Amino acid sequence: MMQVMFLLGLVLGRWWRAALITAMVGGPLLLTMAGVVDDAGEVMAAMLLAGVSAGFGVLVHQGFLRGYRRLRDRSAGS
Repeated sequence: MMQVMFLLGLVLGRWWRAALITAMVGGPLLLTMAGVVDDAGEVMAAMLLAGVSAGFGVLVHQGFLRGYRRLRDRSAGS
């Protein structure tokens, strides 16, 4: 499940707020519907882990985006 949240953050990294909100709501919702988590504490832990995992994906996306822009601006200036 955490790989899916990382991939969600990686794909939707340009819209980082939407990616984090979707992960933090959608991840625990799917786990609850599947019957994996039942307790409120488990739901909160799933929400935290989904947000952290999607956050790493967003960071990777934003890093690639900034690196690409830096290389593009450097080559356009020469």
